[in-house]
Amino acid sequence: MIPVADPGLQAERTSMSWTRTALAMLVCAATLLRWAGAYPRLIVVASAALAATGLAIVVLNRRAYRSEASALADERSAPNAAAIFLLTAMMLGIGALGLYLVVE
Repeated sequence: MIPVADPGLQAERTSMSWTRTALAMLVCAATLLRWAGAYPRLIVVASAALAATGLAIVVLNRRAYRSEASALADERSAPNAAAIFLLTAMMLGIGALGLYLVVE
C-alpha cells in the first residue's frame, strides 16, 4: 500500500463535504416550506425528513471524523456505504417530489 502523505487532510475534506451536504439539505428543507400552503402534508413531511437527515449527518459526521482520521493514518479506512446509500435515497426522493410538484 502507498502511505498517505498527510492523513489528516483527506478526512478533513470528507468531513467538510458532508457538512456542506447537510447544510444544503437544511436549506432545501427550509425552502420547501414555501409550498406548505399548497401541499401541507406532503411538504411538511418532506421538509422534516430532509431536516432530520441533515441534522443526523452533522451529528454523525463529527464522530466519524476522528475515527476516519485515525483509520487513514493506520491505512485501514473503508468507505461509509450506509451513509452514501441513505443520502442517495433521500436525494432520489426529493427529486421525485420535485417532479411531482412540477407535473401536477
